[in-house]
Amino acid sequence: MKRIDAPGHVGNRFVGGNPLLGINGTIVSPDWLNNVQEELAGFIEQEGFTLDGLDFTQLAAALQALVLRLSGGVLAFTAGANLTAGDPLLVVDSFGVVESTVTTGNPARLLLRGTYALPKAAGQTWTPGQALYWNGTALTTTAALNRSAGVAAAAAIAGAVTGSAMLSGPPNL
Repeated sequence: MKRIDAPGHVGNRFVGGNPLLGINGTIVSPDWLNNVQEELAGFIEQEGFTLDGLDFTQLAAALQALVLRLSGGVLAFTAGANLTAGDPLLVVDSFGVVESTVTTGNPARLLLRGTYALPKAAGQTWTPGQALYWNGTALTTTAALNRSAGVAAAAAIAGAVTGSAMLSGPPNL
């Protein structure tokens, strides 16, 4: 990235100018605009997004993706089957939530940290902070033969089919 160096800058900073006093503002040069555009577009693409002129949230989404990736909060993998956004999934020793709907053989991302509404084992009540485990189809409070997933983020009654779970991230052993 470069600082503005077009006519009218002062110390590589923009000047607003005042036409009534004959003071010109900084000229915003195509060179500078292209530089900024390519820096931002390059970052968005580097984080795996396709540029879309109608989506004004791409920079924020790319920054969130970077934070998740650097904090160990996301796992990139190749989908072995069709996956639906929001579905729980265990990939080797990492339990998480599928970020986006993808088809078999395509790149996919698993969100490993965060709070999500996920399937809950029938007949169980949850209390906030209670340890939860993945049994292959739902979260349960039963540890035996199941994978650690996180903790209950909110109370859940026995008749509820979903519960709010805060995922703890890998490894989920």
